[in-house]
Amino acid sequence: MHCRRTVVCTLCFWVCSWKALERNHIGDDGVTSIANALRDNSGMRTLNLSYNNIHTEGAKQVALMLETNQALTSLDFGFNHIEDGGIEAISNVLKKNDTLKVLNIEYNGIHQEGANFLGAMLQLNHTITTINLLKNHITDEGLEFICSAIKVNDTLVSFNLAYNNIHDEGAKKLAAALLANRSISFLDLSKAFGQQ
Repeated sequence: MHCRRTVVCTLCFWVCSWKALERNHIGDDGVTSIANALRDNSGMRTLNLSYNNIHTEGAKQVALMLETNQALTSLDFGFNHIEDGGIEAISNVLKKNDTLKVLNIEYNGIHQEGANFLGAMLQLNHTITTINLLKNHITDEGLEFICSAIKVNDTLVSFNLAYNNIHDEGAKKLAAALLANRSISFLDLSKAFGQQ
């Protein structure tokens, strides 16, 4: 059944501009097949991979796809397990990718190291407009790297940090970064302070 589902999804990619695959439990093997199908696909614009039990290895396969795919503008990785290693792979590719605009990585076990990778990416990427980091494990230390990037990034418009673990020091750094930033118009900090 798993193999049949992957084949059907792969065939659909060649005629769709939007595909929601959430809640299919495709895992790393399934997302590898999907990523391979999308490497040179020029029609797919939006890909929803949320709730699919995707781990670091699956995220690395999607990152490889993003190296050559120049059509995808929105990627939803919400509620998976890509963790810091997965966001490292995605961030490294997005330093050069100039088509992806929306990145949802909510609830993925991202900690300080992952925040560092995101910060480094945001300093170089001038295409991303929306990042959703809701319910990860971002602390003041990780937020510091993101704040450094926010000061120089001029394309990020929407940033969700809700349900993280930010305290006073992080809030001060974020406030200073926002004073320097002229592009962010939406910031969600709901229950972002002092969560465990």
